[in-house]
Amino acid sequence: MTTPSLVALDMEGVLLEEVWLAIAAHTGIEKLRLTTRDVSDYDELMRMRLDILNRHGITLADLQSVIAESVKPLPGAVDFLNWVRLRLPVVILSDIFMEFVQPVVHLMEYPTILGNSLTVDPDSGMITKYHIRQRDGKRKAVQAMREIGYTVFAAGDSYNDLTMIKAADAGALFRAPDHISSAHPDIKVCNEYAELQDLIQSSLQLPVVA
Repeated sequence: MTTPSLVALDMEGVLLEEVWLAIAAHTGIEKLRLTTRDVSDYDELMRMRLDILNRHGITLADLQSVIAESVKPLPGAVDFLNWVRLRLPVVILSDIFMEFVQPVVHLMEYPTILGNSLTVDPDSGMITKYHIRQRDGKRKAVQAMREIGYTVFAAGDSYNDLTMIKAADAGALFRAPDHISSAHPDIKVCNEYAELQDLIQSSLQLPVVA
């Protein structure tokens, strides 16, 4: 019996432009440019972001408007995603908030996304809390997939993807900054979708599909 395979991907920086970079560019608030590529402690990062949003009176609706106008899939991302979907299941494991995904998910043809969520004040529209699906959820999701019999390939670009990649049967960093890739020389690095496709194909021993 052939073991089924599955691909787990991060979202921002792998398939989608960074949401917080778009928000920072729109608002002119430099500190909002910091992402999980820069800060390894996600709670610290989110507390800073929410504090800034509240101090500047920026609502969820404001953010969704910016995302709808400014955030797009990375060039080649949809073709790559469809290449994977033609061959095997793919799930996006992301720390992105599902409220941020709503304005752009159609641009990626509605992939399966497991993300986090926000609590919003119904009167002010301000974000009051963020909710993490599960601590180290990417790693635990990959482990669960393996436990039910899948061979898993995982790819991401940030600090919060490292445990997911290491928990998978095979994986890679994709367009990760040098300070992350150089600190983890045991993880393969891909910078183009064609490289990532080749690595998925060889790692999972997929048949060639014309």
